[in-house]
Amino acid sequence: MGIREDIMIKMSDVLDKELLDKLAITLDIVLYDYDVVKKSRELMLRDNSNQIVLKNYLGEKHLQGKSKATIKHYNHILEKLLMTIEKPVNEITTNDVRYHLAKLQTENELSLVTLNNIRAIYSSFFGWCETEQIIEDNPMKKIKPFKAPKKQIKPLSEIDIEKMCDACTTTRDRALIEFLYSTGCRVSECAAFNIDDIDFKTKKASVTGKGNKERTVYISDRTMYWLEKYLVQRTDNDIALWIGKKGRLTKSGIEFIVKSLGKSAGLPNVHPHQFRHALATDLIKKNAPVQIVKQILGHEDLSTTMIYVDIQEDEIESIHKKYIS
Repeated sequence: MGIREDIMIKMSDVLDKELLDKLAITLDIVLYDYDVVKKSRELMLRDNSNQIVLKNYLGEKHLQGKSKATIKHYNHILEKLLMTIEKPVNEITTNDVRYHLAKLQTENELSLVTLNNIRAIYSSFFGWCETEQIIEDNPMKKIKPFKAPKKQIKPLSEIDIEKMCDACTTTRDRALIEFLYSTGCRVSECAAFNIDDIDFKTKKASVTGKGNKERTVYISDRTMYWLEKYLVQRTDNDIALWIGKKGRLTKSGIEFIVKSLGKSAGLPNVHPHQFRHALATDLIKKNAPVQIVKQILGHEDLSTTMIYVDIQEDEIESIHKKYIS
């Protein structure tokens, strides 16, 4: 029995014959251009079912606390997949996804790390579809993560950081460099800071990180000195902590400043994330418990924290000789 007949039967108890006839004519007109599929007691119009499913998935991610930037990224990746394959979600096969991933890699020369990130988004999406009973077979179950070489970001050394401090020509840039290292904040977190987020008495600040999770970051005396000096010189009324000529500095704006300072200091391709790695490495070298470092960086998994730590071979040998003699 089709959708038209289902509606007519259900409405026959409340409408007279004249109104039922009008309803039948209306249904014939409206449903003419649609191929309606009944699945899991839900109606899915095949011309827009993928958009509805994607919208509901992204809504779930929003409820889970994912940031707007993350949701926008998920939407971009998944829209491209669905538009390229051109099939309803419940008809997409493992081979469809494999072919799409292979095409993405060859046409865009993607690294295996990037490809793995895309695969993870697909896996999350189709896993959700399976849980919601939108699909019966999850096409991602047979597509395992790609074996990509683990590339560890080299942290900045103490000398590197001093070189960058010397390269600063404004108090804002000097305060920014000090702040990135002292707090270990992600560049997106740094860009989102307002002046009122900082407690100048306790030298602490509250930051909202990934997954809308709040944590406390700590500001060194040296950083506070430059931060206060920078703020005293400002004559604007902007609430943002870091500003440029057009107002609040964006993530890309901070990245540009750091890269430019690195170039001036003779350090090519410096990225703000290297300060985060430097803080983690220095804390571990100074015998800070790794669980505390994990807390400072705002990591959920201890293994993630260890990726940030760069201990050289000679240091490992020295520690071994010290404790195992």
